[in-house]
Amino acid sequence: MSHGQVEQVNEPAALYARPESRFVFDFLGHVNVLEGNLKNQKLTQGDAWVSLPSVQGDQEAQLYMRPHEVQLARSPSAHARLPLRIESVSLIGSEVRIELQPEGWHSTELWEIGMSHNEFAHQAPARGDLWYAVPDIGHLFTNGRNQPRTVDWHYPTSATAHP
Repeated sequence: MSHGQVEQVNEPAALYARPESRFVFDFLGHVNVLEGNLKNQKLTQGDAWVSLPSVQGDQEAQLYMRPHEVQLARSPSAHARLPLRIESVSLIGSEVRIELQPEGWHSTELWEIGMSHNEFAHQAPARGDLWYAVPDIGHLFTNGRNQPRTVDWHYPTSATAHP
């Protein structure tokens, strides 16, 4: 419920897989958000950008990415440049949770990325280090559209967007 209105009704797994609004995304747990200007198939804000080759338009947009839909890398990828500085590293059960502060761009909250203990031991990220977020899957909200388009970068040729 949001302001007395039911936002979405479905099975829990379906709600998580396909939230239909920003409110439902936020309600279901932490989400990393890149807000910026979508132009020439790229979402940009400050020193950060993400390529969106299948998305047209020139408008403000928000790209939502859950902590498990983003990887950490020592350098930018071909489809994204999201520099972040590690603020904290927490070993929580079977996962390592990393909180990151955007570097050269703005976010209203710290970003959060989860990784396995194996990945953590191999990559060895430490507090104060500069890393880059590499999104695997994102959920794009554009002005005038309440339901997100899902963007998938798993395919090497281009990202695909679908409602």
